[in-house]
Amino acid sequence: MEYSMNGILWRVYMINSNDPILKRSDSTRTVGVTNVNTHCVYISNKLTGGFLRKVLTHEVCHSAMFSYGIDVPIETEEIICDFVASHGMDIIDTVDYLFSNKSTQASTEALAF
Repeated sequence: MEYSMNGILWRVYMINSNDPILKRSDSTRTVGVTNVNTHCVYISNKLTGGFLRKVLTHEVCHSAMFSYGIDVPIETEEIICDFVASHGMDIIDTVDYLFSNKSTQASTEALAF
């Protein structure tokens, strides 16, 4: 799979969960890695369902930060990516709701700046 983020082509690979790519420098294992040098996202092929979606969202967030030149300490980047992966859909769904036919005309007018 591949996608473009701000003009940068990224590739996503589902790889064996024992692949050395999923091993951190401290020898612990992880289920997803984004390599900013190769523009590749690696995800364990053991993941499914909601957890796969959350991990993929987290890793795509890393690629977005790199693609848009957002350079923050890795600890901060992890917090941001975790937040987006955990709550991003709620935010988008809320905005979609506010702009949908479900919202009242008065609510839409209130959004007009």
